[in-house]
Amino acid sequence: MAKMKLSTAMTLLVILAAKASFAAPVDLPPDSIGADTVFVIHADAEHLSPGLLRTAAGVVLGDNVERANDFISTFQDRYDKATKAGVTSITIVGTSSQRMADAENQLGADPNAEPRRQSMNPPVIYYHLKAGADVKALEKVMTQDLPEKQRADVRFEQMDNWAVMHQKNQTPPEKVDADRTRAFADAFATIPDAAIGLAFIPDAKTKTEMNKAAGREESPKFMKDALPVLSGSKWLTLAIALGNDPGIKLSATTADAKSAKALTDAANGELDDLKDKAANPGQGGPMAFIGPMIAPLLDGLRPISNGNAVSVNLKGQPLNSIANLISTISAMRPPQPPNATPGTAKPGAKE
Repeated sequence: MAKMKLSTAMTLLVILAAKASFAAPVDLPPDSIGADTVFVIHADAEHLSPGLLRTAAGVVLGDNVERANDFISTFQDRYDKATKAGVTSITIVGTSSQRMADAENQLGADPNAEPRRQSMNPPVIYYHLKAGADVKALEKVMTQDLPEKQRADVRFEQMDNWAVMHQKNQTPPEKVDADRTRAFADAFATIPDAAIGLAFIPDAKTKTEMNKAAGREESPKFMKDALPVLSGSKWLTLAIALGNDPGIKLSATTADAKSAKALTDAANGELDDLKDKAANPGQGGPMAFIGPMIAPLLDGLRPISNGNAVSVNLKGQPLNSIANLISTISAMRPPQPPNATPGTAKPGAKE
């Protein structure tokens, strides 16, 4: 089964209408949350539009705002087409299990063999629609950037005022989990003003994987300290705000205040270690190059704890500096010819 490109998924996140308004809590798609649902991404039409995106880019990038022009132009194009088709919001639902029913692609030649797992679980994408929406036009917009083979594996279905985009033979939850649905709604209620919001709630399988990663001898100290706390948390959220006061806020609602302190201490310890390495990069290595650039930014990543909640709120000068650093590094990459795959040119061949 083909996988959806990350760039396409990110573009989908910002294709929303500015004409509709939604109030917290998020109106989750019906029958979409099962016991294996681990993350939900929702883009709120009230807080996202090309104008707000353009304003945020100007605030964050300053004199380098022209570097975002191509992305904003692509966003504007998809936005106009999607709103014309009737889209008012987008919700992406991801699971820890495959939920696939494709014998040809999932089973080996031996009928008793274990199913072959995909490298990534494909998410299901829900579009909230206004009355009279054109689902065929929406399908064309949402698949126009996919390679032909991937496009053939995509299915669109309409359920009342929702359009559902999923891969061929992908199945819905066997049973809707009402408690988990409420938990995701509660998580989104803590970030009502997000232009793009993400809620992550680990299920039993994900918790086991997180704790195994923390227990590996080669795992960094921060992972060893933080992952057990995060695996036992109620939820994690990521909120992106646009407009004149852009920001990125990452929060964890932990099990209790003791867990929140442990997570805060782990994060501060990691930041202290990075500051020390940035100040003393030694002989060569990546830190000798990036150390002087990241050292002033690290204090802006310090977590703030309040009861059982821990958050990092990146905005203002730290956000501006990090965004400009990323855009500068990206601008240094050599341009690739259209449809070229890096590293595929033969020595001496003209590209």
